This record gives sequence, C-alpha cells and structure tokens, in this order.
Amino acid sequence: MIVRVHEKQVRQLCGVHLVNNLLQLEENTTSEGREWFCRGNLLDNAVLGEKKWFAATQEELDSIAVRLTWLEQQLMQGGSVDAEDHRQPKLAILERIRSQHACPFLGNYSFEVVTEALGRRGVGLQFVRPAEVEEERVHKEALGYVIHLQGGRSPFSALRLLNHIGSYFFGSGKHWLAITAVRCMGDSGFMSSKKPDESWLLIDSKSPDPIAFKTKAELAHYLKNVQRNGGMVFKAFLMTEAHEDETK
Repeated sequence: MIVRVHEKQVRQLCGVHLVNNLLQLEENTTSEGREWFCRGNLLDNAVLGEKKWFAATQEELDSIAVRLTWLEQQLMQGGSVDAEDHRQPKLAILERIRSQHACPFLGNYSFEVVTEALGRRGVGLQFVRPAEVEEERVHKEALGYVIHLQGGRSPFSALRLLNHIGSYFFGSGKHWLAITAVRCMGDSGFMSSKKPDESWLLIDSKSPDPIAFKTKAELAHYLKNVQRNGGMVFKAFLMTEAHEDETK
C-alpha cells in the first residue's frame, strides 16, 4: 500500500508522527497545489486553509508542552491567566523535566499536547467507547482514529528523566499511532492520475509499512482489540473552526 506520508519513529516523537501520518502532512510544504480526500471525497478547501494544515514539528509540540506546563503552574499557584496573552513562557530545565506533558529532547507528549496540535489544524478528537466501535454513526465523517497504546506514566521523581531515557533505549509501552482515511494528492504528479482509495490505513511510526482495513468490520475488530488490551481510541473529525496557531 503506497501512502504519501509515513513518518518513521525518531526518539519518542510519535506524537509528531501521529499528526503528520493522520493528516498526510509533509515537512516544509504548504497546501498550495494539493488536495486532500477522505474516503474518496474531496475535503472542503475553506476548512483546509494553508495556515491550518501544515506539518507538525518537534519544535511546535515542545512549545505547546511548555505553555501547558506554565499554565498549570500559574493555576496551581493561585495566579490568573490571560487567555489573550500568547507570549511563549520560558521554563527552567528542571521544570521541563518535571512536566507531565513532554520530556526535553525525547518527546513523549501528553494527550493534551496532541489534542492542541490537532486543534490548530481544525481537527478534534472524540473518545470512542468499546460498545461504539461497530456503530455506523461513529465512523460517519471520521477522518480517522487516534490510537493511544498505554504503558503507564512514571510519577514525578528526580529520576524521571532517566526513566524517559531508559524507555528510549529499551522501549516503552506508551505509543501514539494513526488510522487514517485521508489521502493527499497533487504536486509533482504524485497519485495525480489515480482515484484515491477509500480504505482505512493503519500508519504506525514503528512499523515499516501501513496496514489496510478494507471493510468496517476489519476496522472494528482492530479497534476492539486495542481497547481490550488497555489502549484508547479517539475519533478524529473536522471542526468548524481551527485554533489559532500562536507560534505562526
């Protein structure tokens, strides 16, 4: 199965890879000359503005994690937060190590960071319960699914950075991956003469190739297995308005 974007795992940056694999976004490119399809249907270009659909980077998700950590600190200390203040705060290295949203250099991003990154691109997430995976209404209008395989997050300690480093070298049970129905066409003739296929593709940054689910029954079977083994499933869908990207 040929796809335009299948980012492979770097350190613990699966949150970055998830966004780009789900929405088929290439680094250092814009939406000019390209069209996105979902299950064979052209997505509305009014929704997919150039500012909203751009490739995610480690720098962007790191900045989101820093700001979320800073906001939590302000609230826990009884301070006030101005929603209109978009300045990027600075945190000491120890504060970044203590953060529950990311680990310096390695990644390991939280659900909140991933949600904000997708929100900037006009994409929302909705939790899918095990009883819902076979319901037609759940799959309706879905761009795809965000899968969170959980291995547990270490409680705060002075050794938390070592825990992150150890999981980098020896593996970690926590991982983000995408199931997508999105295809990107155009630009340099890539797939330009072909009708985009309508299958659901499992794109995992830790796997060499995507896996296609040709029927909804196959997709539902996989999602139920994820949930049965302690993973979480979220439906990705287009929102009417995207969050503003404060870094642009």
